[in-house]
Amino acid sequence: MSESELESIFNHLDRVANTDSSLAFTMPGAFYTSETLLDIEREQLFHKKWICLGRVEEIPNVGDYMATELVGEPIILVRVNATTIKALSNVCRHRAMPLVEGKGHRKSFTCPYHAWTYDLSGQLIRASGVEDQQIDFIRNCKLPEFKCESWHGFIFINLDSSAKSFLESDTVRQIEPMVKNMHIDDMQLLFSIEQEWDANWKCLVENFLEGYHLSTVHRKTLHPYTPTNLSRHFDAGEGFLGFYSYYPEQAPSRGESHPDLSDDEKRRSLMLGIAPSSVFGISGFKVTYNLIQPISATRLRTRIGMIGLPAKTEAEKRVAEAGVDLFKRTFAEDEAQLVNVMRGLQSKYYTSSVLAKPDYEGTIWDFYNYLANNLTR
Repeated sequence: MSESELESIFNHLDRVANTDSSLAFTMPGAFYTSETLLDIEREQLFHKKWICLGRVEEIPNVGDYMATELVGEPIILVRVNATTIKALSNVCRHRAMPLVEGKGHRKSFTCPYHAWTYDLSGQLIRASGVEDQQIDFIRNCKLPEFKCESWHGFIFINLDSSAKSFLESDTVRQIEPMVKNMHIDDMQLLFSIEQEWDANWKCLVENFLEGYHLSTVHRKTLHPYTPTNLSRHFDAGEGFLGFYSYYPEQAPSRGESHPDLSDDEKRRSLMLGIAPSSVFGISGFKVTYNLIQPISATRLRTRIGMIGLPAKTEAEKRVAEAGVDLFKRTFAEDEAQLVNVMRGLQSKYYTSSVLAKPDYEGTIWDFYNYLANNLTR
């Protein structure tokens, strides 16, 4: 990408910050296809912000671990005691071999290359063959540790050692009243899988957080439950954005909601984005989520999943299974669309357009504003 093309992208972002929402517009194709812009996003967003990587239920016991990564940085999420999960570098301090892959259970981490061994907190405890004169190095050698906090069972990490607490942030403070009655902590994992798509990461964030496509792309899947015309945008807050997706009066039941919900909360899902790339569909009986990060400008990785209130009867189990199936089918529909969108965004003739009314695409404008305020040349 030329310097002038990058300058054009930032000129568009500057316009976003200085344009009334009634004149909202879309960003040009290069906003989604530029590897140069992605380098900036990696550094200023994914290396600085709190990013969700998974669920605590995925590593329930002491010694359970999950190997993952954040924009190419190998990471181990490991449970070190009943209440603590740590995020450690998944790179041996000796010759840079990744220590583990996938999920599993260990009492310690032993490098498969030269057998350097670390305890669950990342402290080097054995390096056979290293001479005694290196004892000071061995004694002080630890795997780098990243900031890690759990919010309603979702594991967030931050690669920036100077980052302030996520749980004490204005983002969480403002979101809590919106989710309090949902009792997310009472829910359990129903489904989780990681996928890669041929699409820009921002496309999936935007897709999850707008209701404009619900009645076209998801005509047979989501439209009967959450049609486009019942989407209601709410004002973005500090580091979050989204809309309410209301249910028609005649919509089929999708599960029993928690009794603490208000009448209005029982009639809607909260489609919530915690910027930059963690998105959630929250209702009183389930939560769906997409934990998105870029691989390249035109390819993304996402961990998708669903949690729900524990099923007490066989009928409730069948309802939960049907919910998982609906989510899978809906997500497959989204992938097919976004892969094609990615092709279109690479057309030299696509420039910029207008956004639909706020209830339908106001979240896209909110997302642009977040990026305009958090990305610099």
